[in-house]
Amino acid sequence: MKGKTVRLDELCLAEFIDIACGEYGGLAERVGLPASSEEVQKLAASLIVAYRGVADPVGMRMYVSEHGGDAKDRAKMVMYGLMKALVDNGEPDDVEEVKRILVETIGRSRCGRMSVEELSAFLGKESKGVEFSVERKKAKKGASTEVHRSSDDVRLGFDAEIAWVMSHYKMSIDTRVVSASVYANLVKNAVAEVKRRRKVK
Repeated sequence: MKGKTVRLDELCLAEFIDIACGEYGGLAERVGLPASSEEVQKLAASLIVAYRGVADPVGMRMYVSEHGGDAKDRAKMVMYGLMKALVDNGEPDDVEEVKRILVETIGRSRCGRMSVEELSAFLGKESKGVEFSVERKKAKKGASTEVHRSSDDVRLGFDAEIAWVMSHYKMSIDTRVVSASVYANLVKNAVAEVKRRRKVK
């Protein structure tokens, strides 16, 4: 998708709201690709992340931290699986290399004294433990996460937020004129100002 990108400051707020609602027709037209294409989907996702990073930096950091943890768990599962495959099917040198990594890099000193059978069982147990942790986190998220919002809900949310921002600044916001990046900064600054006032009180 080289040369076919769109920045947040190039979109008016109305266009960004369409994207946030999952309506990618306008964005697809801008880059000359079908709305259902993977490139357009990725671009839409990156614009939403960019917007959230400006409008709600604290929430964005929490989001990145949470999903970064998920990525680490998946990496651990892959690592333990590969190590187990090497121990079960590899040469003695491979087994020794796995032991070295576990002892020196991961800090599992007792692994250096394990037999091949013990090491295989240990790696299998670790892999299952991480897998169980991932599934438990998924279940926890599923229980606490709201049902996916419809495009109507997203629009109503923006309507309410825009009304609040206009009231806060005592100004009118034309969604076809104000850029998405400028609006995101207005939201961030308004929230920060409200928080400062609360602290003073």
